[in-house]
Amino acid sequence: VTTDGTRFFASFSCDKPYYRVLANGLWGPTTAITDGPNKSLGACIAVSPTGEIAAAWHENLAGNNYWDVFVKFSVDGGASWSEPVNVSSDPWLSRDPEMTYDASGTFHIIYQKFAADGQQPDLWYRRRAGAAWDAALNLTATTGRTGAPIQALQAKGADLHLVYTDNSADGEEEVFYSVNAGATSGPLPPTSATNVADPNSSNTSSNTAG
Repeated sequence: VTTDGTRFFASFSCDKPYYRVLANGLWGPTTAITDGPNKSLGACIAVSPTGEIAAAWHENLAGNNYWDVFVKFSVDGGASWSEPVNVSSDPWLSRDPEMTYDASGTFHIIYQKFAADGQQPDLWYRRRAGAAWDAALNLTATTGRTGAPIQALQAKGADLHLVYTDNSADGEEEVFYSVNAGATSGPLPPTSATNVADPNSSNTSSNTAG
């Protein structure tokens, strides 16, 4: 659930991504974000300071493990949507998008993507400022499993806060956190993150873009 200050937007998936809007105490109709023939899961919604709405999901394009992450945008409260953007565009499994807008309206999205062997997932990131998309960035590139079941991205002002799990150290899932002050270079890689499950870990790291 997310809000633009007056309305609450709830997203959910049941083979297709849907959303509903709560305004003035009343729920609007259940509306499909995409009505294509493919199975689609992992729906989420974010709202920018200007009121633009982003809706993301992962979609099965080939009837097997070939899933990609897509996002659409609306500038009229969900009455109409842009054409979907394939954020991941990869021949393997990409899934579980999480996204946010910072105070300037820049759009940020992360997702879990598996390598060619189908075994090595990492956390990937893209950013859209205005109409321009940055290239996809592998945030983690670890030797273990990164992201899912826990991964979250949230902007507060101009700062980006990233939380994710990784099991590279000993095969056990551990939770990491990083904050990037200024958000101009995206979330920090795990080398600058804090292992919040480790009592001996250092204080929260930050990177001020300059």
